[in-house]
Amino acid sequence: EGSSLSLIDDTLVQYSPYTLHPGASCNQQAWLRAGDLYKHDASCRRGEIHVRVHFTYSSDWQNRLGSTSGRTPLYTRNAPQISSSQDGYYHVSFDEDKTLCFTSTDNQAVKWGRGLNNSALRCHVVRFRGPPHFVRHHERPLDAPFRAVDANLMGYGVETLEALVGMELQFTVRARDPNPEDTISILPNQDPGLPTGAVLERGVCVEHGMVPDKTVVLGSTIFSSCSEKVRVFRWRPAAGAEGQVYRVCFVAKDNSPFCRVSNPPSPAPTPLPPPRATPEGYYSAPYCVQINVTEARVAWLAGTEATEIGANRVLNVGCTSRYVVRATGGQYPVLIQPAPRLSALGEMTATFVVSGISIDTVTHEGTEHDALVSWLPERGSEGSITRVCVVAAPKSWADVASSTAYKSDYGSGSPRVVGGGAFSNQRCFVFKVERCKYCIEQGQTLLSKMRLFTPDMNWLRLWAVNGADDGDERTLTIDDPDLLVSMTRVINLGLLYKPRAGENLQNVAERMRTTVRSLLMLNPDVEAQLLAGHGGGRPLSAGTELCVIPCSLMDGIDDIMVGGPR
Repeated sequence: EGSSLSLIDDTLVQYSPYTLHPGASCNQQAWLRAGDLYKHDASCRRGEIHVRVHFTYSSDWQNRLGSTSGRTPLYTRNAPQISSSQDGYYHVSFDEDKTLCFTSTDNQAVKWGRGLNNSALRCHVVRFRGPPHFVRHHERPLDAPFRAVDANLMGYGVETLEALVGMELQFTVRARDPNPEDTISILPNQDPGLPTGAVLERGVCVEHGMVPDKTVVLGSTIFSSCSEKVRVFRWRPAAGAEGQVYRVCFVAKDNSPFCRVSNPPSPAPTPLPPPRATPEGYYSAPYCVQINVTEARVAWLAGTEATEIGANRVLNVGCTSRYVVRATGGQYPVLIQPAPRLSALGEMTATFVVSGISIDTVTHEGTEHDALVSWLPERGSEGSITRVCVVAAPKSWADVASSTAYKSDYGSGSPRVVGGGAFSNQRCFVFKVERCKYCIEQGQTLLSKMRLFTPDMNWLRLWAVNGADDGDERTLTIDDPDLLVSMTRVINLGLLYKPRAGENLQNVAERMRTTVRSLLMLNPDVEAQLLAGHGGGRPLSAGTELCVIPCSLMDGIDDIMVGGPR
């Protein structure tokens, strides 16, 4: 009734629901009730009874097992191996052998009044035989895994197991024969076979010792050395297996040819032997497990500052800026790294376009990676706008294993993300390095630090550009040029000036009453324009902005600064 036992084949004796008298005209049905069995006519001198012994599970097998009437010979047993009767492996067992006895009589008592003329008693032993079957454990889902449990407490159905690239999947394949004297083996099916790199370890027999031998001899026992066997399946999927479902199947076989060679003698009709019974043994029905190798489900986590279109961030020379990125690989480890780009040599590279930009790990545990995208802009990067993108790439569990014993040549490589890519979609920043501002770190003296940028920096010039609130909450309002900064702050180096058409550095220096050397120290990126011997006489490119420290006594200074009156 819904059992997963794959039809333990019927015994080889067929039955007929009537008594057959060969060669006579009195063939008649005599259903096996005493009132019908003796309805014969005078011409019937020979009779045959064909008996079929049929056994199967019953829905009330547990109750019937304890009663003497209607007891089914096929039932489930529990093998306690831990602590209680509800633990252990559920397997099938047969009842003891049954004896069927027959006698025959004729009708002389009725016809001649001579009393009964009975034959001698003829008995036959019915021995229940069956193939091995795969068993399940009450508490261990990976010990011969099944999809579900049927009404007889036996496992059935094809279970689907989840596997990950680089992580070893392991489960046991366990089978037991209902006949304790048999020796069994477990074999993988050639079709579909085992996945590449999978291992099925050698079988180990489970010895059950002296057990009842199921014969009619009271107290008779037999040694059961290998009626149960277990093999371990191990597989660490390699990159490229993800997104695929693999099916592995096994069969168990005993060493008994009984069901193949022991057929009823003639004249009884002899059916074909069970299709899985062979002279070498009785095969079980196939037992299969599906393995789904999971793709990586990479996702960006809350708290990530980068966006798909690019999050705008303003940076300053002198201080390191750090921005949070967070990702998960779903069921895999994940690594946040620079987005691949085409290098100047025409090759793909996973590096940032600016060498000073880095990804610094905060935490990297399990399937999550929290990191900081960091950059300390150097002098010469003022005014630059840089797009910085990162991706999250899943990794094989074998690649991140801390133990070398866990790693192997097989099972490495990075899994693909859902959809087939090697990494997630990008998350980006747009970094703009401000010109004419500098970041002073804690413990630095303002005036001494500013003289690194221009030797003609003095108190008046420093105060002129930082002595009043400029509306930028990040910049420091200076009251004392010898102040020792207690926290990281941004100060102004000068003012922004947009040169007029055709102006060159020499023109700007004269206009601001400073030198070309001072302008270059304040604008080191402009030095790239001084090529081919043009020097300060080469006109500046359109749209160029310069940081200048004008003389504080210049008339109309506001009119020539960026943002001032025009």
